[in-house]
Amino acid sequence: MESDETRWILLWVDKELFPVIRAQTLSRMQKARKTLFGGKWTIKVPLMDVIEYEVGKTTTPEKLDFQSEATKLSDGLEIHSPSEVYQRFSSAKYLKSFIVQVANKLYYPMWAPSYIRCFSRFLLNLPSVPEDLKQRLEENLQLPDYALQHDFSKAMEEKGQYSFDQYFEWARNKYPGIDEDFKRYMVQEKPGITTFVEQQQYCVANFGEPKPPLLVYFPIQAREKLPPPNGHMYAKVIGIISYNPSPPLPGMPTVYLRACCLFGELRNREKHRM
Repeated sequence: MESDETRWILLWVDKELFPVIRAQTLSRMQKARKTLFGGKWTIKVPLMDVIEYEVGKTTTPEKLDFQSEATKLSDGLEIHSPSEVYQRFSSAKYLKSFIVQVANKLYYPMWAPSYIRCFSRFLLNLPSVPEDLKQRLEENLQLPDYALQHDFSKAMEEKGQYSFDQYFEWARNKYPGIDEDFKRYMVQEKPGITTFVEQQQYCVANFGEPKPPLLVYFPIQAREKLPPPNGHMYAKVIGIISYNPSPPLPGMPTVYLRACCLFGELRNREKHRM
């Protein structure tokens, strides 16, 4: 016999947005308790499906135990799959915002322009960079996204690959083990897609389903807690379903989850033989 116990740990919380979400959610939960149980709350199950988010609402500043309060909020919200949320809100006729909780595999994949800038910054920090290479690296940092993406796509179409050897050959000869150093640097930098919404920068992560995937916008400050490049984590996110009429890349969905809390999964498996 095998039993699965899933536990969650809070990895990140938006300390400005969370008090607002918490206040609105608690208000709705209290109303639901009075309606369903006459004010007596004794059943420990998720109480709320999704909650309409009232834009512009503020809350009185207070000291919060974010770990405890985020966990309580999560326990009171139903967990949805990315497919369910996407199907439910992507075709909505009225662009309302909703507080919702989603769990599944979370990805923050590399994106070519960000990756090219990442290794360019890395190499420029090394001593004695040859002048011709230095010029190319500095040019990479100046080029806009579409130019870097065009060069990358063109190389992939013509050669089936984009070779970075032209940049790293010098460093490999001069600094043995430089590839491992760069891998660690890349894990720290996480060169994925970013975008701006109302002058705030976000990392554009995604749940692995559906197709197209449900996008999750994290404030740039949360980047260090996101999955590593070409990796994933099983995560639970509380956030606000929102709409971006100008998504980061052509073909991307306009609906997205604006993250407020990120939980990582801790799973203990116990096997019992009978």
